[in-house]
Amino acid sequence: MNIPSYSKLMWPLMTLLYRHKESLHVSEVCKLLADDLKLSEEDRAKMLPSGRQPLLKNRIGWAQDATFGKIVGMDGERLTELMMDYDVGVSNTLLKVPKIDKDYFEE
Repeated sequence: MNIPSYSKLMWPLMTLLYRHKESLHVSEVCKLLADDLKLSEEDRAKMLPSGRQPLLKNRIGWAQDATFGKIVGMDGERLTELMMDYDVGVSNTLLKVPKIDKDYFEE
């Protein structure tokens, strides 16, 4: 499997952080996410064209900025409105998991 785009890493990143309630260092996040995605050693070792940073770490950083930059600090009332507007949530019989990407919360 190739390294997913940052927008496709947003949901796996959120679920990983939900599973691990304690603080994680970025290197731990990279390893755990690579394990979850079953990335090959070759993919884990890929670097940006500049050679200064691993590609996976870079994409995780973008996914983190895109995900948490939009929803951290949102009050509960606004979050509830968005969940209702976009039909996101849990019903008594069905868990709805929408496709979340960089355009998801844009109005």
